[in-house]
Amino acid sequence: MDLYKNNLTAILTVHGKIFQIPSFQRPYKWDTTHWNDLFSDIIRAYEKQTEHFMGTIVLQKNGQGENLRIVIDGQQRLTTISIFLLAFAKWIKVYNSGNDYLINTTIKNFLITNQFDGTEIFRITLSNKHNNNQDYQNMINSFYKPSVLNVSTKSIFIEAINYFYNQIDMFYDAIKDDIAISDFVSRIFSVTSDKLKFVTIELEKNEDANMIFETLNSRGKNLIDGELIRNYIFMHPKIIDAEEIYFKYWEPIEDHFENLEKEKVSNISEFIRFFLYANTSEIKNIRSNRIYLEMKEYLDDYLSQHSVPELLKKLNSYKLYYNYVIFPDELPVKNFSEKIQISLHLLKYLNTYVYTPILLKLFEQYGNNVISLKTFEELVLLIASYSVRLSINGKKVANKIISEVILSITDFVDESDISQEIQNIISRQKSAPFYDNQMFKKIISTAPLYSPKKKDFIKYLLLLVFKEETKNKILFQNIEGLTIEHIFPQSYENWMADLTDEELEENISLLDTIGNLTLVSQSLNSKLSNSRFSIKREELKKYCIWPYERELFFNSEESKWHKKKIIIRADKISDYIITLLPGPKKLAKKEISENELLIKVNDVTIEGKNQKNVYINAVKKIYENTDSKIWNRMHIKGCASRDKNQFTSHQRGHLIAIGDIYINYHASLSEKIRRLKRIALLCNTKIEIS
Repeated sequence: MDLYKNNLTAILTVHGKIFQIPSFQRPYKWDTTHWNDLFSDIIRAYEKQTEHFMGTIVLQKNGQGENLRIVIDGQQRLTTISIFLLAFAKWIKVYNSGNDYLINTTIKNFLITNQFDGTEIFRITLSNKHNNNQDYQNMINSFYKPSVLNVSTKSIFIEAINYFYNQIDMFYDAIKDDIAISDFVSRIFSVTSDKLKFVTIELEKNEDANMIFETLNSRGKNLIDGELIRNYIFMHPKIIDAEEIYFKYWEPIEDHFENLEKEKVSNISEFIRFFLYANTSEIKNIRSNRIYLEMKEYLDDYLSQHSVPELLKKLNSYKLYYNYVIFPDELPVKNFSEKIQISLHLLKYLNTYVYTPILLKLFEQYGNNVISLKTFEELVLLIASYSVRLSINGKKVANKIISEVILSITDFVDESDISQEIQNIISRQKSAPFYDNQMFKKIISTAPLYSPKKKDFIKYLLLLVFKEETKNKILFQNIEGLTIEHIFPQSYENWMADLTDEELEENISLLDTIGNLTLVSQSLNSKLSNSRFSIKREELKKYCIWPYERELFFNSEESKWHKKKIIIRADKISDYIITLLPGPKKLAKKEISENELLIKVNDVTIEGKNQKNVYINAVKKIYENTDSKIWNRMHIKGCASRDKNQFTSHQRGHLIAIGDIYINYHASLSEKIRRLKRIALLCNTKIEIS
C-alpha cells in the first residue's frame, strides 16, 4: 500500500492513468447538496489562495495494465470534479472564447487521454448501471464532439453541469468589476487543478480493499447496508468474474429492493435482517446499525465453504421467497397450493412479520427438496392457524419460539415429526398457547376483534369463511371493494328504544366481536348504518355478501339483534375458521423435563449434574462404543463435524471436541434428544431415552 498527498493534476493527468469504477459500486448519486459543498470548497480555496483538503481516494491495481486503477473509494468526488471542469470549459467557451488551448487541450486532458496509437480514452469509466457510464461519456462527447450525438436532458450529469455552470456564472457576475475575465479563468483553473488536495491510497492487487473502504467513506452520501454488503462481497478474495456475477446475480436483488423502497413496502436492510434470522438459528434483536456487521460475520462463515455465485444464488432465492411473503398474490399457486397462499395472506394482513424467517426457511427447504409440498403446506397452515388464534385473543408470539422452530425445520431426523415438534415448542409458551378448537370457539365468541389496524385481516378472514360456506360462490375474489359493517352499530342511540337495558349492555360488550361484524359490498352512510335494526336489516339484505346471514339473520321476521344471535353467528363463523385453519391435531406431548430425562447407552445409564452434562456424557459414551473410522466420518449439519468452519460463529461458541469430531451442545431439550438418536443411529449404538 502506498500513500500520497496529491493535487488533481497529479492524480488525473500524470502517466496517462485511467480510472475504472466497478459495476458493483453504486451509480453516481451526488445531488445539489453535495455539488454545493464542492463548489463552496473551490470558492474557499479561490478566495484564500490556499490548499484545501478534499478527502481520500482509494485506488487499486488490478494487473490488467500499468496505468489502469480500480476506484475503491472516492468515485463520487472524482466524477463530480470532472463534471465541474466540463462545466467550466463550457462557461469559458461562452465568455472567454479565445482560450481554446485551455478548453481543448488542458482541461480535455483531465477528461480524456490520448494513447500511443492516437486513440482517445476517457479518464474515468463509471459503472454502467442505469446507463451511468454511457450518459457520462455522452455528456463529455456532446461538448467536444457536438456533431456526434446529443445527451438526454434528463441525465443527472446534465443537471450537475448546469448547476456548476450557473454557479460559476453567478460568482463571476458578483466579482467581475474587480477582476479581468482571463485572470478569473486562470485562477479558477489553478485552484481546481493544483490547490485541491487529496490523500491517495494505492493498493496492490492482493491487498484487502474492503477494510480501507469501510473506514474511509467519510465525505459522500452515506452508504446503506445493501451497498456495504455488496462491496464486501465483490471485494472478497474469492470473487472471480466480478462484472459478470454482478449483473447476473446482484443487480436483480438491488433493483428489486430499490423498487420496494420507492413503494414504501420494504427495503434491503429489512430483507437482510430476516435472511439472517432464518440462517443463524438465533433470533436476537439486530439493531439497524448492526445489520451489516452481522451479515459480514455470516458471509465469512458461508464463503469459507461456498463460492460467491452460490451465495448470490441463495440470496436471489430468498428474494423470491420474501416477495411471496409480502405479496402473496404473486405466489404461483399451481406450483404450491391455495392453502399456502391463504396462510400467507392471513399472516400479511395480521402484520405478523415475526414469522417471516420461518416462512423463508420453509420455502428454502421445499425449494431444495428437503421437505415435501404436503409438509410445507401443513407447516405454513399450522403457523397461520396459531397466529390467527393468538391474534383473536389479543396475544403475540414470543421471539424465542421462532429460533426453535427454525432449528426444527433445518435439522430434523424424520420429516413426519416436524409438525409435532413445532407443536411441542409452542405448547411450552404458557403466555401464548396454541388454543385447541374448544377453547378457540369460546374465545372468539366474546373477544373484541375489530380495530382499525385489523380491518384488512377481518375482511379477508370473513371473506374466506363466506367463500367456504358457499363452496366458493362468492363473486368477490379479494377484499377490494368490501367494507366491514357493525350489525349492532358503534353509534347505537337509535337502538335504545328496541332493546332492554340488559340487552343493550350485552350488545355493547359484544360490539367488536366477530359475531357482530359482517361484510357489505357497498358502504352504508352513517344514517343507515346507525338506524334501527328494522330499517338497517333491509339495507344489510341488499349489500351483505353472505347468503346464509341474509336468509337466517336478516329476514323480515327478525325484529331484534341481540346477544343470542351474535353468539350463534360467532359460533357458525368459528366452525368455518376451524375448518380452514385447524387447531392442534392432538395436544402436544408433555415435554420431558431436565429432571425426568433418563438416557441409556448400551444399557448404561448416563448421569450428569444438568441437561448439558447428560447430553455431552451420552455422546461421549456413544463415542467410546464406536469404531474411530465410523466416528470420524460423522457429519450432521449444525450438530457434529470434523471441521469447525462447518458451524456458524454462534454455534462455534458451544462446541466440545470428542475424538476428532466437534459436537454442538446448544439446542433445546427436544432437539438434543433428536440429535442423540441421530448420532446413535449413525454409530450403530443402542440408545434408550425416556
